[in-house]
Amino acid sequence: MGRIGIIGGILALGLSYSYAKEGEIKTKTFPQKTEPVKQKAKPVKDSIKSERTMKSKNKKSNKATTPKAETGNKNSKTSALESKQSEKILVTIDGGSATKKSPVAKSISEKMNFIYFETGAIYRTVAYVLAKHRLKPKIENKYKIEEFLRNVSWKTCIKNRYACFIIDGEMLSDKELRSDELNATVAVYASLFESVHTFCYKVARATLPYIQSEDLAGLIAEGRTCGTQYFPEADLKFWFNASAAAKVAFRLNEEKEVDDPLKRDELDKNQLFFPLKEPGGAVRIWTHNRSLPENICLVSAFVEQKIDEKNELAKLKKK
Repeated sequence: MGRIGIIGGILALGLSYSYAKEGEIKTKTFPQKTEPVKQKAKPVKDSIKSERTMKSKNKKSNKATTPKAETGNKNSKTSALESKQSEKILVTIDGGSATKKSPVAKSISEKMNFIYFETGAIYRTVAYVLAKHRLKPKIENKYKIEEFLRNVSWKTCIKNRYACFIIDGEMLSDKELRSDELNATVAVYASLFESVHTFCYKVARATLPYIQSEDLAGLIAEGRTCGTQYFPEADLKFWFNASAAAKVAFRLNEEKEVDDPLKRDELDKNQLFFPLKEPGGAVRIWTHNRSLPENICLVSAFVEQKIDEKNELAKLKKK
């Protein structure tokens, strides 16, 4: 599908979007240059060192391995995009709480054969493991938590296109990840301890080699800082937003959770480490004024356009 056809289809549906710079629509040349992160977050530098150190060491129990990704039933329907896909693509969806990031990202993963990656799953697993070892989110536990995360065993794997994280032998179910106990503590751990972000960054980056699997189109990551901190080199970035009333309604009616999404957003915006903010060059989408299928259609159109652009560029480079 050509670029004009895709955007025309979006307009025909009556859907709207905007780039990060209001009133200015640009078509960028690829590969896309990484948008510099204004905040000099120490965790990233420290984590990169940790990542390099991890790669240089001999195989240990806490080293991330990269077996071939499990993509579920091989006889399942394949996307129309899969047959023409040659270049892998990395997509991020960031935004505040209850902005429909997860259902859109999961749908794109299933529809287009992407790995689905959720940064929140790492943070929640870390919070669960720390609580299990009685390391409460209190500032006096700072050094104990740092030492624990330096030595804890961990690995990543892909199951049915979902990125999974096993930390200290624990791989939590979706229900366990969203328990009331974790909802109440995960943001506190993240706001107090730099070591938590450093560890989560290291684990997140270990998933990237999986996208080279021949039967996968790429990786779609959703969270709060995917495009600014975890995967700043992403080919395509989205920023999801919604009205306050829509966030509260979605949290209660769709996600069946009782925590306040507005308070969580304020806490995340004011974090010292990895604060919630819009990535540079992201496509802004207000999700509350259209249905979930319409949001999925809109994001899918941009993703398909980016795949076409990347494949065309790869062909030009081969000439």
